[in-house]
Amino acid sequence: MPLLGHGLIGAGVAAATQRDVGASKLAGAWPGLCVLLAYGPDLLEWPVIAAGLPLVHGAPASLLVSAAAGLGIFAVWRTFGGRSWMLLWAALAAWMSHPLFDALSGGVPLLWPWSLALIGADYLGVDSGTHMERLVLELRWFLPVVMAGALVAICRVTRSRRRAWAAGASFLLGLIGAAVGSVAVLAVAAAALILIAGWSLGLPRVRTVAMTGVVLMPLLALGAAEAYAYQHLSAADAYYRAGQWRQALAAYDEARRFRPVAGTAPSLYLSALCHRRLGEIEAARALYEDCLRRFPGHTTAAFGLALLCLHEKDPAYHDPRRAIALMEEAIAAARSPEQRAAYQRVLDDARRAVADEH
Repeated sequence: MPLLGHGLIGAGVAAATQRDVGASKLAGAWPGLCVLLAYGPDLLEWPVIAAGLPLVHGAPASLLVSAAAGLGIFAVWRTFGGRSWMLLWAALAAWMSHPLFDALSGGVPLLWPWSLALIGADYLGVDSGTHMERLVLELRWFLPVVMAGALVAICRVTRSRRRAWAAGASFLLGLIGAAVGSVAVLAVAAAALILIAGWSLGLPRVRTVAMTGVVLMPLLALGAAEAYAYQHLSAADAYYRAGQWRQALAAYDEARRFRPVAGTAPSLYLSALCHRRLGEIEAARALYEDCLRRFPGHTTAAFGLALLCLHEKDPAYHDPRRAIALMEEAIAAARSPEQRAAYQRVLDDARRAVADEH
C-alpha cells in the first residue's frame, strides 16, 4: 500500500477543481472527499480483510469494482454536486488514479474476478524500495501533482500576471528537483507555490478544514492500523533475524490486530515460518492454508506451503503433488524473473520427488 502517493493525487485533483464546487453541498468536504476517493479501493478492501473473507489483494482496483464505484460516484454527484460536470470528472479521476498508480507500481488484478493475473509492473520503483525509499520516491513522483493542482487554481483566480508567472516558475523548479532526485529543491518549490496559493486564494475556511477532517476519519483509521502493523512487523523481523522465533511470532500476531490491508498477508505467512522453525508443523500449515484461503493467488504463501509439502518427511504433511500444483500456479502469477526462477526450482524438485516415489 503506497504511503502518500494516492493522497497526493487526490489533493492535486481537489486543488485544481475546488473553484468548481461553488455553493454546492460538497463545498466543505471536497478536499477530503477527493483524497478519500483516491484511497477508495484500499478502504473497500479493509472491511473484507477484517471479516476474514477471501479476497484477491488489489481486487477493489479492478475494472469491475471501478465501474461499480463510478456508478456510485455518479449517483452522489447527481444528488449533491449540482450541475458541474467538472466535479464528476474530478471525482472519477481521483478514484481511477488508484488502479493506474497501482498498475505502475507493482500491478493489479485488473480483470478480477475472471482472472487473478496482475497487469502492470513496478515501473515507478515504488514497490521494491525500503519504507523511506518508497516515501522519497512517492514525493518525487506525486508532490508535483499537488503543485500542478495549486498552479491551476492560482491561474484560474488570480488577476496578477506576476503571481501567475511566479507560480509557474515554482512549479517548473519543482519538476526539475523531482527529475534530478533532489527532494530539498522539490520541497522549497512546493513551499513557494503554497505561499503564492495562500496569497491568491486566501486561507481555507474553518468549515472546509473541519469537514475535511471528518471525511478523512476512515482513512486516518486505516493509516493508524497500517502504522501499528508496520511497527510490529519491523520488530518481528528483527526477532526473526536474531533467531528468537517465539518473540517474532508474538510480534507477527500483534501486527494483525487491526487487520491492516498491507500487513495481514505478510504477517500470516511469516508467522507460519516461525511455527515451522519451532517445529510446529501443523500450526505452520494451518497459517499457510489460511493465507491462501483469504488471499487467493498469494504466491509467497504458496511457495512456503510448497516447501513444507516437499521437505517434511511426516506422511501427514509430505505431499509433493500438492507442491507441484502450488508452484505451477505461482509461476503463472510470478511478478519477476527472480520469483519465477525460485518457484521453478521447487517445481523441479517436487517433480523429481514424485518420480522417485514410483
